[in-house]
Amino acid sequence: MKLLFLLFRAIDVDKSGTLEREEFVTGVEALNRNLPEGRRIVGEDVNALFDKLDEDGDGKVNIDEWKGVEKFIL
Repeated sequence: MKLLFLLFRAIDVDKSGTLEREEFVTGVEALNRNLPEGRRIVGEDVNALFDKLDEDGDGKVNIDEWKGVEKFIL
C-alpha cells in the first residue's frame, strides 16, 4: 500500500492531492516504459481505468479513489 501511495504522489505533479486525467495519462505512460509489453495499459484502457477510479465523477482521482487501483493492476 505504501508503494501505491508513493506512486500517487509521484504522478500528482501539481501536488494538488488529486490526479487529473492528464496527470494520470502521463503517469501511466511513464510506468509503461518499465513494464513488459503484455502488462502495459495503453490506448482507451488508460481512460477507461481513470473513469473507473473516478468514482464520484468529478474528473479527478483522489487518494481514497486511488486505493481501488490495486484491483485493476495487480
